[in-house]
Amino acid sequence: MAGNDVSDAFSCGNKTVTIRRSDAPGVPIVFLNEFEDDGATVWNACRSPAKPGTGGDPLPRCAPFSLVTVSGLTWDRELTPWPASATRAGQADYGGEARDHLRLLTEDVVPRALAALAADSGDGPMLVLAGYSLAGLFATWAAFNTSLFRRTASVSGSLWYPGFVDYVRDHELASTVERMYFSVGNRERKVPNRTMRSVQDDTIRIRSLVEERGVRTTFDLNSGNHFTGFARRMRKALAWTLRQEDVPGLRGA
Repeated sequence: MAGNDVSDAFSCGNKTVTIRRSDAPGVPIVFLNEFEDDGATVWNACRSPAKPGTGGDPLPRCAPFSLVTVSGLTWDRELTPWPASATRAGQADYGGEARDHLRLLTEDVVPRALAALAADSGDGPMLVLAGYSLAGLFATWAAFNTSLFRRTASVSGSLWYPGFVDYVRDHELASTVERMYFSVGNRERKVPNRTMRSVQDDTIRIRSLVEERGVRTTFDLNSGNHFTGFARRMRKALAWTLRQEDVPGLRGA
């Protein structure tokens, strides 16, 4: 069923939280830091019938899930893990306030969303944190800083962020993390910006560091630049991230 299918919404400070509820019981809950109304795009893309995508390859089927989106973010400030210099002329420096946003997410957004969905974070449904671009960076960083989310998806994530590869190498993942998704576009490494052009190599390195710790990962190299095929990329990411089959050798299995 297409459409926005909004079942609930509430405010957390200056953020708006929107809930789209699956009709299926006990399904995973995906949390997404959104830009504008990306949540509706992701919701509709994941619920549409499987059909050929760009190039004729079939789009993967998404398992049912409920979606909780957070909007009203200042991305460069609130989704970055530490301050860094701007990467474009005229852009403000990155603010490095991810820890404050994670606190809002874990202490306010998640409990209220679970209550609205009549779910329990203990023995209840699996919680997933997903994001595109800087929100993908945030999702990956959050896996080292909270045990709430068992799975994460970084879709064309800004894993070029200064110092982030070193951070992943030097810090431990939360013990609850079992699966992490990574992707970039095959033209993202061809941007003029020297900092951002390392994104493919950095993403592959981070994926390897995560996998060495016993976490199931995958890496998709999609066609196009950073802005190509948002809906398709998110569907591919969530289709893999939400798979429910047993994974031999998973940490904690």
